[in-house]
Amino acid sequence: MSALFTLPFWVNMFSPLPYFHLFWVQFLCALPALVIGFLYFGKSAVLSIRDKAPNMDVLVSLGSLSAVVYSFALALSAGHHHHFYFETAATIISLVLLGNLIEARALSKTSIQMLSTASLLPIKTTRIFYDLETQAQVSEEVFAKDLRLGDTLLLQEGSKVPADAIVLEGEAEINQASITGESAPVFKKQLDEVFAGSIVESGNLKVKVSKTGSQTLAGQMFSWIKSAQASKPEIQKVGDKVSGIFVQVVVSLAVLTFFVNLFFGISVNDALLRAIAVLVVSCPCAMGLATPTAVSVGLGMAAKKGILVKGGGALEKFANIKMLALDKTGTITSGDFLVDTFWEAEANKDYKGLIWHLENHSTHPIAQSIVKNHREWNTKPLVLENIKEVKGYGLQCSFMGSEFKLGAARFAPNNMPNLPDADIYLWENNELKAYFSIKDQPVEGLKESLDYFFHQGISLFLVSGDNQSKVENAAKGLPFAEQHANVLPNQKMELLQKWQKQGSVAMTGDGINDAPALAAANVAIGLGHGSDLAKQQADFILLGKNLDMLPIAHKISKITLGGIKQNLFWALAYNVVAIPVAALGFLNPMWAAMFMAMSDVVVIGNSLRLRFKHI
Repeated sequence: MSALFTLPFWVNMFSPLPYFHLFWVQFLCALPALVIGFLYFGKSAVLSIRDKAPNMDVLVSLGSLSAVVYSFALALSAGHHHHFYFETAATIISLVLLGNLIEARALSKTSIQMLSTASLLPIKTTRIFYDLETQAQVSEEVFAKDLRLGDTLLLQEGSKVPADAIVLEGEAEINQASITGESAPVFKKQLDEVFAGSIVESGNLKVKVSKTGSQTLAGQMFSWIKSAQASKPEIQKVGDKVSGIFVQVVVSLAVLTFFVNLFFGISVNDALLRAIAVLVVSCPCAMGLATPTAVSVGLGMAAKKGILVKGGGALEKFANIKMLALDKTGTITSGDFLVDTFWEAEANKDYKGLIWHLENHSTHPIAQSIVKNHREWNTKPLVLENIKEVKGYGLQCSFMGSEFKLGAARFAPNNMPNLPDADIYLWENNELKAYFSIKDQPVEGLKESLDYFFHQGISLFLVSGDNQSKVENAAKGLPFAEQHANVLPNQKMELLQKWQKQGSVAMTGDGINDAPALAAANVAIGLGHGSDLAKQQADFILLGKNLDMLPIAHKISKITLGGIKQNLFWALAYNVVAIPVAALGFLNPMWAAMFMAMSDVVVIGNSLRLRFKHI
């Protein structure tokens, strides 16, 4: 609308329009653009001055207002003037609005390519239920948004998964690239979890809904991304402070430009136009765009790789880390354990069944693996009472009048003699009744991932609650500077606090026992298969199964921080060059507005260029 009423001024420059030299004709033509401009920029400028943090809209408003006031002064002065400066005010407003439009379009393109949870989900799905009248299982088509916890669904080949769910029956290959970034389909079987938004590529499944709407992994993704875009890195906070000071400096330079030009014999008209040009060309909007555009691109790149970032500041912090600490179980190892050797004091007692039922009440990777890989231990239902998990130690319960404790050697009663060499022990009323060893494998691509950080000059530490021999075996051939075994959750946190005296530390973990250390770290990295508590503490969440995403997350962080620094440099360099050019009269206010908009384009273009960086 502003450009529409500015157009006659541009046409008049090349082909004079009748009566357009008259003051009231120019004023009425410019009035809509002036009203739009002062409502859009003027209100913002007044509020920023009131808050003692003047923004770029102060410069736009002052530049436009100066041209308008000077035009009125010319009209009221003696003599007749055929030229006024309403075209300058209207053009400044139109071009700056155009710059804002370009900015908004660019930001929408650099933002995450996911509009809402609904965009990943099917509109309808097939629900299965038992009809009491016909005494048969029947199916019905329902809207995905109407699903409830516990609903049973039939997922056929080619269908989208409408909610997070647990597989009850069937086997299938699931494409979950839109959620975890894994390019290859993932095989799913009974008791495995499927995520909303993934696609059944082959096979059929019967599943039970475990999470819906915003509680699904996809729903949490959008929530995290939204909060990440709203948070500011430290470098942006510095840029915001510079912009606030910059506005005041520019206003002073514009006043100085006016009087210096008058001193050197330049006319009042030209001196004022040069001062207005300084105001307009210096708008620090490019500085304001420098960080958000680069961060939006970085968040988008990470999301496409299956990496969720909870805060824009996390990208900056991760790019600057000096040390990286990693948990062992479920982090550098697969976390899919098998029982290696098993001993029990009495063969006629169902100790395996008791262990299986008790492990059902823990989210620890060892417990979950035993439940998943040793279902044959579940020979009959057992009713356990007073179940309690002691972080870093194990589980305890009451069963048939006895007190049981299951866990690591450190959980042993005080009067226990030396324990046999094993990983997990079971005590009944403080007497050892069973113990077993477990075996685990390193995750795929572990050495390559750790070598990347080693070659980046980042010190690597392994911290685990596991015993010394297990930790040494896991660390063999890997570039760890230090290894720490038998570490309790609070001790992990203390180690991180000690290392932080030497520099910024990132921590990667997946279990409840890692949560204190993750909370203490400068950068917390959780795993998609980890506990909810660990993910709540995390700044980054790697949705894939392996650690190969960890170097990718670091590379994206470095690329993003590099893009922010480049953007700030170009924004600052532009002003360093443009202000003297405008002050010397080589840019009239209209061209100044155009060049100011172009500075936005340069910064936006540089941010978009980050997308094509090799990762």
